[in-house]
Amino acid sequence: MDHRVSRERESGDLGKHFRGISGEDDWWERRDLYFAEELCRSSVPGPADEGSAYLRPLNLSNRLTGIAGFDRLVHVGSLNGMLWWLSQPARLGGWRRIQKELQRLSGFRWPPRPPGATFDWFDEQIEQLAPALQSRGESAVREAAGFLGNAFGDTEPPWWACFSAEVQDVLRTEQANEICIALGLGHRRPGEWLLVWEYTVAEALPLYRPTVLEANNSPYHFPSTPGYSFGITMPLREDVRACREVLHAPLRGPLAADRCTGRLLRLENFTSPGDNRRLAALRSSHSDRLRREFTASGVSPWLRRHPPR
Repeated sequence: MDHRVSRERESGDLGKHFRGISGEDDWWERRDLYFAEELCRSSVPGPADEGSAYLRPLNLSNRLTGIAGFDRLVHVGSLNGMLWWLSQPARLGGWRRIQKELQRLSGFRWPPRPPGATFDWFDEQIEQLAPALQSRGESAVREAAGFLGNAFGDTEPPWWACFSAEVQDVLRTEQANEICIALGLGHRRPGEWLLVWEYTVAEALPLYRPTVLEANNSPYHFPSTPGYSFGITMPLREDVRACREVLHAPLRGPLAADRCTGRLLRLENFTSPGDNRRLAALRSSHSDRLRREFTASGVSPWLRRHPPR
């Protein structure tokens, strides 16, 4: 278990899902269930809903304080990923409304979804939608980004974000592949269209340090070291500098549209280190980086306990 997951959290919402595991398949199934049932919940909890697990009192040890409200954050999302999630059968009523709104904004008419539609069929439609939307200008892209964000309702997990000042150079290139490399977005696929949001810390509070629970056990997440307040990105190339990362509630309402850059970036010439050998080498290199850059007492023993498997 990641050292950033508190003992209280282990015995609370974690214990409810992971007690009495019977084997590897059971563990994977329960991990997915935990993410869906405990993290994909409202980031604005109410009297009758305790909300997403990262906001609960059991996770207070990971809440960040003392960050200047004027500092700027960056979040990168995938238009393909957002639309795929929103189009799933359980949300088809809302999907028809989304199709109509996207047609209004872009002029592209989404065809009926055939039975057994795959990512490939879906991506083919977005290859027509994205340029059509982009041709209508940045205001249309922003309006679509805000509309889609609000369409998630209370079932979107927290946003991952990094600090704008640390990635300005790569953001200015508007090269989607370089952005994914810098932020460690190895789960993205060639051909996807990315959306970028930039906003102040004050507009995103409260901020939390990420753990393996919010990462859903992604191999592209490597826990931050003891004594360090933030998460740390694992870039997909050894010569790229790592940067701080945080979690916060997804932007909603007019803010979700206003803080989008209004540009769609297509991910081309991108190869994620997806095979086990390359991924293991990347994690090992990142572990060595942490060992070099963080020399506080306890870091080396922690890295030995958490090898880059």
